[in-house]
Amino acid sequence: MKLTRGGWTLLGLLALILLMAPSSNPTIYVVIAALIALLILNIPLAFMAVRGFSVRRDHPTHVREGADIRIRLHIANTARATRMLLRFFDTLPGRSASDPVPLPLLESGERRAVVYTWRAVRRGFYAFRTCRVESSSPFGLARFRCPRS
Repeated sequence: MKLTRGGWTLLGLLALILLMAPSSNPTIYVVIAALIALLILNIPLAFMAVRGFSVRRDHPTHVREGADIRIRLHIANTARATRMLLRFFDTLPGRSASDPVPLPLLESGERRAVVYTWRAVRRGFYAFRTCRVESSSPFGLARFRCPRS
């Protein structure tokens, strides 16, 4: 679990309110409690979003240099809740790990396929490594990553 820039901004705002607000004002405590509740609710939502689904990757293992490789992701949601705000990070030779593949909204029990292409930088055998799936909370305050093979 990792707080995003928005999460750290919220924590800074909470600290600023605590330092600047007079302690005799009861409204400030309601505002602080609401902001803390917002942060506390976002962390489990980001964690639960990466649980309960599976990703399987279909791809060729031998390629020619400069050829486009079509990689198909088979995604299945096995949980009861809808999965949203998911991104797939694949570490391929010549492809930055910071280039995410957005995954579609998955209803309970739904299966989908996502196809993306990648240009081979060299010919030969490619060993696909472990990928990771990342989820952001609905307000973008927390982020959770989960490795997938």
